[in-house]
Amino acid sequence: MCKKTCNLIKELPEFRLKIAELELTDKEFAKLLADYCALEQQITALEQNTVADFELHIKDLKTRCITIKDRLYIRLKHAP
Repeated sequence: MCKKTCNLIKELPEFRLKIAELELTDKEFAKLLADYCALEQQITALEQNTVADFELHIKDLKTRCITIKDRLYIRLKHAP
């Protein structure tokens, strides 16, 4: 499980077990989760940097992150 999965679990605690299961059994879900984790790490690193030039980049990353989180949520809701 990726290090940042806990962020997704904090936001979607009712899916804790399903996240762990799908990460192991569903390659597309695992890829989305890895992408989500990588984006979360990039956003955190950039937010710690106070350079204003990164503001638009951070906004783009957050938008991508939300889109991926939405896709993960849909897969979780419809998983058997």
